[in-house]
Amino acid sequence: FPVETRHQARVDVLKLRLFHLLAGAPAGLLHAALFPSILRRVFQVLARSGARRGAKTTLLPEYLNPEDDSLFPVETRREAGESVAEDAHAEWVHAWEEHTGPSEARSLDVWAADIRGSLALAKPLPVQLADAAIPLFVRVFPAAPPRDQLAALTAVLDSIILVPAPADPALTNAVTAILAALKHVAEMGGTLPSSSEWHARMTAIL
Repeated sequence: FPVETRHQARVDVLKLRLFHLLAGAPAGLLHAALFPSILRRVFQVLARSGARRGAKTTLLPEYLNPEDDSLFPVETRREAGESVAEDAHAEWVHAWEEHTGPSEARSLDVWAADIRGSLALAKPLPVQLADAAIPLFVRVFPAAPPRDQLAALTAVLDSIILVPAPADPALTNAVTAILAALKHVAEMGGTLPSSSEWHARMTAIL
């Protein structure tokens, strides 16, 4: 593979691992000051990777299945050749919740195996990254201050929705992320910001 391709693959793997860790990190480790930066990085993946690399999330039917009221997709049996991320990540989260943390050796083993598994998956790495960005957006967007939510909505509207010929992958990514976040707010009994500008942006997107 060309050097540029290998470099991009390494960057994608690091982003993928970071998204997985942030999406499942205990609430105490995910400070509100990080939300704007996280939303920007997630938007870059959903919009730019979608438009330029055709990376379209596969989670739309799972998050927005009208027959399923749960927020997150139902866990399925891991298929042969699939990444060990789910099992390893669950162990990592459990260890932090117990305030012990996984052993250093175990952490290194998990990361090495997960990177190898990600590169070996049939699903393209950019698509894995888009899939990892959605649950992170769902977690962070509703918890972010209204001004940060508004900035994210404005970016989606200006860079994806209102462009002359919106790329289908980027549009699908944005729709999945926004609607899944709204569903999360509803299921958690939360309330939407009262800002008229926020509602105008959201209405324009929908």
